[in-house]
Amino acid sequence: MLAGQLWAETTFVIGNLRYKITEIGTYNTVSVEHLLTSFEGGDLVIPSEVTYPESEGVTYTVNDISPWAFFYCTRLTSVTIPNSIISIGEYAFSNCSGLISITIPESVTSIGGSAFNDCSSLETVNFNATNCTKMGDFQGVKIYPAFIGCPSLVTLNIGNNVNSIPNYAFYGCSSLKSVTIPNSVTSIKGDAFSYCDSIETLTYNTNAIGAHFGGKKLLTTLVIGDSVTSIDNYAFSNCSSLTSVTIPNSVKLFLIL
Repeated sequence: MLAGQLWAETTFVIGNLRYKITEIGTYNTVSVEHLLTSFEGGDLVIPSEVTYPESEGVTYTVNDISPWAFFYCTRLTSVTIPNSIISIGEYAFSNCSGLISITIPESVTSIGGSAFNDCSSLETVNFNATNCTKMGDFQGVKIYPAFIGCPSLVTLNIGNNVNSIPNYAFYGCSSLKSVTIPNSVTSIKGDAFSYCDSIETLTYNTNAIGAHFGGKKLLTTLVIGDSVTSIDNYAFSNCSSLTSVTIPNSVKLFLIL
């Protein structure tokens, strides 16, 4: 009866968060539905588990952040996402203008489109997805165009096993200065870093170099990791401020820098 009653309710509130039951039975799971207006601002910690009713109730794993869950939560400055989360929905944090930094944990396997669009104060993104599972026809984590319109983003660290960065993923992040790309990335689409013209330091450890960073006139430091075996035509052409370049012995095909 308790399980049936809880399933009938479908949603419940604990603290400042409303949760939606997504499965009950063998696996008890919920998604974060939205942040309540009673939230006074500042830092928010999303728990990995919740129990409802809070006294002798069912314990649920929090494994999803629903689309639009934190949309326009302008008082949110930082959020701790637990390793139980596997999916962040589209527009989940869009227009969170007070959000300064965010760390994507290793458990995340997908980020919906526009998830962090127009987070105008966002300075640092640490993407640490390393515990990846097969999704559709590709292996690992795919970053969708999720950070368009984040003009304050300064530091981007992409974790291991992220394998695809699509068009417009970081388009127009005009303050982005430091980018780290691991060797797990095998595909970077054409406009992924377009209009990211403030990049100064690039640490690049993938053969998917292409010409994505050509014309970055403020780029001063380039470090190419020892997983790289070739550098494409015009990969760093017109990088007129480039003063420090590290190229490992692993590079066998070096065309035009």
